[in-house]
Amino acid sequence: MQVTTRGWSRDHGAKDLLNADLANDDVRQGGGEFSWKETYVDVIRIERPPFRGVPRRPRHKVRVTGSAELNLNGSYMVQLELEESEIDRLFYLAHGAEEGRRALASLEEAVRSLRALYGDDIGGAAA
Repeated sequence: MQVTTRGWSRDHGAKDLLNADLANDDVRQGGGEFSWKETYVDVIRIERPPFRGVPRRPRHKVRVTGSAELNLNGSYMVQLELEESEIDRLFYLAHGAEEGRRALASLEEAVRSLRALYGDDIGGAAA
């Protein structure tokens, strides 16, 4: 994944703000300390209050953090946050509906296998 910027009225070419290998970089759960010139991929769990007394499953977002030398009189942290729905949309755009159907079928098969082994109590997996 690459995040770049370009000048609007005076374009001197693209400037990298963030460059990360999301397919292979290590993932942290919930964040932590940052170091200059390092890239971090964090999964952040967002607890949601119950709705009319019914517990709701937590949401998750992915935050990619890195550093960039910018000519804005300083050095800045650069972050990209993606919510689940945005990741879903990117998956669909990258792989199309057919791959999405295959992935869903694979997940449904995994749920059936887990239910066959452990019964209906498999950690809240959806049917």
